[in-house]
Amino acid sequence: LAGAGDYEIRAGITVNSSGPWLNGLLGHAKGATHIRRTGNLRAFNLLLKRDLTGPYALGLKSRISESGTRDLFSRGSRYLFITPWNGRSLVGTQYLSVDDEPVDFKISGEQITRFLGDINACGAQLTLKTEDVGYVYSGYIPTYRDRNGKHKIGVLKSIYDHQSLDGTDGLISARGSKYTESRLIAERVTDLVINKTGGSYRAGDTGPDNAAEEERFDPELYIARESEKNSGFLNPGMTRRLILTYGLSYKDSLQYTDR
Repeated sequence: LAGAGDYEIRAGITVNSSGPWLNGLLGHAKGATHIRRTGNLRAFNLLLKRDLTGPYALGLKSRISESGTRDLFSRGSRYLFITPWNGRSLVGTQYLSVDDEPVDFKISGEQITRFLGDINACGAQLTLKTEDVGYVYSGYIPTYRDRNGKHKIGVLKSIYDHQSLDGTDGLISARGSKYTESRLIAERVTDLVINKTGGSYRAGDTGPDNAAEEERFDPELYIARESEKNSGFLNPGMTRRLILTYGLSYKDSLQYTDR
């Protein structure tokens, strides 16, 4: 929008998918209740200037140097992953602290040095130094509070219909935690919007290939058939999970299975 003025935009249904700013945005909605027991975990990954593992990814058991994040893990250690990325290596993830509301933050040199120490201490004969770091990717990861009030990585619930939550009609909040589940959450939010408006829509590119196929397409039958096809190398529950997450394009992920 041109200029710095305020504009009022009306819609029958509004979907609040603003990530770490979800509750802050809800504060501007009259009558809307904040999503309780949530938090935002500061985290970062390191992109190294060199390749450590070739075409392979590597998982390493690591100590937890950031004392404020030990409650996130059920044990006194966690795993770090080294992943190949365009001829370099991406290493992560380092967790720092939990904020109720997002704030501007920067990763300090001391935090990077401490994380490099964690990586080097994994026993993989690594001697990484700060000059090996090419870039730092940082951001927030969603958390929730368990019954003991401790933060855990993830979300208790992904989609909230505020009409049933606090009586605010026409408002839906969506909060995800995994990139691989984004399509599934988007589909469920779309279904909820369509059901609330009484409309209909046609499946997108990850649905049936044509109108004739769409008309006779039975998702449960498709899942059953694919589960049977994959039974020699994949259990039915995993096939169902892949289809619900990736749609018909789930077959692209089968190349990574051990047949």
